[in-house]
Amino acid sequence: MGNTSKFIRGSVGGRHWGCSHALALADNFSRHEPESELPTLQAYLLAMRTLLTLVLQIPPVALSGMLRTSLLLRLTGTVLDDIVGYRPDVADLIPLLQWLDVLDNGWLSVLCRHAWDPMRGGVELPEELLQKTPLPTQTDCTRVHSLLVTGTSELEKWMEGKNEAEEDNLVDDMRRLGYQSTFDELFHRTLTKLHELELDKVDDEAELLAHLPSWSTAEENPYVDVAGVDGRG
Repeated sequence: MGNTSKFIRGSVGGRHWGCSHALALADNFSRHEPESELPTLQAYLLAMRTLLTLVLQIPPVALSGMLRTSLLLRLTGTVLDDIVGYRPDVADLIPLLQWLDVLDNGWLSVLCRHAWDPMRGGVELPEELLQKTPLPTQTDCTRVHSLLVTGTSELEKWMEGKNEAEEDNLVDDMRRLGYQSTFDELFHRTLTKLHELELDKVDDEAELLAHLPSWSTAEENPYVDVAGVDGRG
């Protein structure tokens, strides 16, 4: 069984959100091997699109939101690893870029604490629900960033093929068809949001530090008792 099979059984299968379809995929999936029911990248992406939608539709509030983030992290890593196991084919280029664009929108929705509608994408929550929805953790943000940056680098190598001197590779096809800029902007929504969250974190820390008493304040006021400094506890 391939990486995706392990992901489905370990994270979703039979326990969360009615994953009978996911279990069926797990039973028949063996990535790009000839006997697999998903021997082509397009077939694989179509199957994983179903699973991606299933994960994104998990409600973002409270504990279920943490589950959604955890599953999407694992699915992202699994799919980006599996894609490069297929042979690059120009017929797969547009479906691949479309799939990655949905993944980008999906991550943006998670980072913004939005619900997911398969037709409309991210949907803002009512204020009362938003207050019950936790912000993404710094650890999650770091993992998302690492997965997407590393995955993009591996995709670029995969598109170039084993022999970079070859004229006939997916990179040349992408440029010829006018999709180079699309590839260059992979995951731009998610990466931009991650940057904004990092800036917000820095601003919050700066505000906290601004309200803390400084040592100079204690020195200027001899009546301020700084516990432990004078040895009396």
